[in-house]
Amino acid sequence: MLFGYPVSLISVICLLFGYPVSLVSVSCVLFGYPVGLISVSCVLFGYPVSLISVSCVLLGYPVGLISVS
Repeated sequence: MLFGYPVSLISVICLLFGYPVSLVSVSCVLFGYPVGLISVSCVLFGYPVSLISVSCVLLGYPVGLISVS
């Protein structure tokens, strides 16, 4: 429970093609709306790669955000 809202957190760390991969998935209900957050960070070909994907329902409207750096 976070701020009175149910929060579910799943964290997975594994090795993919010999590289460490960190996967964090968070799903919760924020301000009465379902929120899904998936964050993936890993080292690809020796370079750090960050991938963040956010999908949620904001003020009754579906919102999708994908950021890659």
